[in-house]
Amino acid sequence: MYFLAEHGKRQPDGRQALIAYAVGCNPDVDPFDAWWERTLAEFGGDDFGEYLDVRDGVFARILNSQDDLEVSATATHLCLQVVPPKSDGQ
Repeated sequence: MYFLAEHGKRQPDGRQALIAYAVGCNPDVDPFDAWWERTLAEFGGDDFGEYLDVRDGVFARILNSQDDLEVSATATHLCLQVVPPKSDGQ
């Protein structure tokens, strides 16, 4: 689970640069079995992409504060919510 910019910075191999991984889902630092199981539990086994409007106020708040972005999902909707950072850094 990660956010990826549609335009902008590229990696040296030409792929689009990632913006952010969900907590506990970064394959560079989290064990494979942990992040894989978490993504299956949260979003199911299918790959999907969702286009989000960067002009949405939730993104302005995230970029201009120390708050975190919480993403939740139902079978038909993704919900984005700004939340204060947890004191333990998670």
